[in-house]
Amino acid sequence: SEEFVSQFNVIVFTDCYDKAELIKWNEFCRSASKVKTPIGFIYTGLLGLYGFIFVDFGLGFICHDATGENIKVGNIESITNDEKAIVRVSDKISPNFCVGDTIVFEEINGMTELNHKQYEIIEVINYQTFVINCNTKNYNAYKNNGKIKEVKIPKLIHFRSLEETLAAPLSLDNAEFMNIDPTKEGRPNVLHIALNAFLDFYQEYKHIPNLNNEEDAEAFLQIYKKVLANQGRVYGRAKVKRFNSELIEYIDL
Repeated sequence: SEEFVSQFNVIVFTDCYDKAELIKWNEFCRSASKVKTPIGFIYTGLLGLYGFIFVDFGLGFICHDATGENIKVGNIESITNDEKAIVRVSDKISPNFCVGDTIVFEEINGMTELNHKQYEIIEVINYQTFVINCNTKNYNAYKNNGKIKEVKIPKLIHFRSLEETLAAPLSLDNAEFMNIDPTKEGRPNVLHIALNAFLDFYQEYKHIPNLNNEEDAEAFLQIYKKVLANQGRVYGRAKVKRFNSELIEYIDL
């Protein structure tokens, strides 16, 4: 019941394929009018060798640590006097600083203007060298010493609903799926449409496809083709360049 769910900060659905029920509870968790604070909603499942997870912590969620990794630190070797300062760190303990990282300087001799101030890394030259958004042309020359430390900046995130994400998983911030296997280009798109087809199969037959059942496999394949045909040209929809019926049957069987 809604009263029971409202007791929790996060609810998790596992191996549930009733699409209407999932969307109903996701919308309830997102609704500020029904709950005092939006409830985190996590949906996950496993279809053979294909696993998935959906996370929705509502609109206006503040993430205090986007990576969950240890804070990066480094010892400074040099800083240039440039319009956009170039910083070089020691290769002995050089962490993997990235574009967008916010860092703070400490214990610098010479270019003391940087001490205790925060800057953003705007370019990475190599694993030891990067560029910050600071004009140091008129600063004192760097002499020696100094440390840099990453600063975790809270990030405001507006999560999308399950219904929106199932229909159109891509957005301006995420224009394409992350493909961790370059030998299987487009596979995430195929699997996303397969999940939609799986949910639609359950809606129609009120059960998931039976194991090694050829009739269910054929029915699932036809639903997959229907979902694929309805993708159209709407922005954010998953597109499939090459249709692989054998792969779809493997997912079902």
